[in-house]
Amino acid sequence: MANFLFTIRDWPSVPPGPGGVDNGQTRQIIYGSAAVKPDTPGGATSTYVLGGIRAVWFPLEPIKATHFVPAWVDMASLLNGQKYQWTQGAVVTNVAVAANVLTVTAANNFAAGDRVRLTGIPGLPQPSTGFNNGIVTVVTATATNFTARVAVPTLASTAVTNALATAVAFAPPTGGQPAVPPMGNIKIFTAAGAELAAGAIPTTVTGDNIQFRAEFIRSFN
Repeated sequence: MANFLFTIRDWPSVPPGPGGVDNGQTRQIIYGSAAVKPDTPGGATSTYVLGGIRAVWFPLEPIKATHFVPAWVDMASLLNGQKYQWTQGAVVTNVAVAANVLTVTAANNFAAGDRVRLTGIPGLPQPSTGFNNGIVTVVTATATNFTARVAVPTLASTAVTNALATAVAFAPPTGGQPAVPPMGNIKIFTAAGAELAAGAIPTTVTGDNIQFRAEFIRSFN
């Protein structure tokens, strides 16, 4: 799977847009450029998964934030009219439990060993007895669902809305990928508004000129 790298531009900036970090008392606005990076460093293949690829900001040092997940992100394509959308996590559409194994239906980019927080699942058990609003460890994952072990022994298949699965820690990386904190996902859309199909990312995206600004909540430490 490819990564979406946000590079914070030095201040003063150079064209085509502003750069650097605009510091406020409670928030930081960060500017720069972004690009799709291949599945492995130096590789030739960039793969998209439905639900989005992982967002990575670099360098992290200028971000003086309570945590590294932004409040919002604006992105603009200056070449090809592609559309990019930052999301905090994977949208959950269904949950079920059998023999203490939770199955979550969601287009996702998780991997075994990732730690994921589930929120927005009303009426289901709380952390002390189950999993809602608690953190689970991914056991298996596919493009459309993932599993985890939970304290709840059984739960009938339940459709949910407005529920989210958000990574709080990634499993140790393999294949030479850098270790990074979870910072959300980037969904990529064509100029016509359709999400990219899973698979190889086209050159209209990998060769795009993407500019961004993002807001982070400042740390007071």
